[in-house]
Amino acid sequence: MSEQTPDGVVGRRLRVDAVLLGGGLLIVLQTIVRSSIVFRSYYLHDDYLHLEMARRLGLSHDFLVRDYAGHLEVGQYFLYWLIGRDGGLSFAPAATSLVIMQVLASCLLLAVLRVLFGTSPWILLPFAGYLFTPLGLTVATWWAAGLQAMPLQIAMLLTLLAVVLAIRRRSWVWAVVSVLGHALGLVFWEKAVLILPAVLAVLVLVEWAREPFG
Repeated sequence: MSEQTPDGVVGRRLRVDAVLLGGGLLIVLQTIVRSSIVFRSYYLHDDYLHLEMARRLGLSHDFLVRDYAGHLEVGQYFLYWLIGRDGGLSFAPAATSLVIMQVLASCLLLAVLRVLFGTSPWILLPFAGYLFTPLGLTVATWWAAGLQAMPLQIAMLLTLLAVVLAIRRRSWVWAVVSVLGHALGLVFWEKAVLILPAVLAVLVLVEWAREPFG
């Protein structure tokens, strides 16, 4: 039996372990489910154009910096060149990249929920909703959609986590990480400009609401 201390440190540690363990198990389960789906998918629509251009133009300015349907997605095109240029007809490299990005986004979301809302097991409910929503299947099985949505999620969650930690710890290192996270999102998709207002909204409505001004 664990010895209880007056400040409840042992109890808090047990709750932290339970929440992280539960979140980790959910991520493992999601990864198994997603993998069983995505590895049975294949290239769709825009994938063929980007892959053909990657193999024809290589890692050039004409390939990386171009307007496609009104979007600027340098990071996405770089991954098309890096992962898909020598993949032949196999979808496995693309599927692997989608699964890895999903795992990273899921881990970051768990960290954000843990930092913002503490050790309450209730945070696992919205977390499970994110992990297993059918709305995520499009970006899980279509490479072009995944290369837009997943880096955006990763960049937003990394930026938010870093901003909160920078404020709480008064850390310039985390402040730099937040800037780099936002920059990473902009490299992949111009819609990452929305990360900043999203982060500010969370700061005002969640983080700063803990200690009202005045």
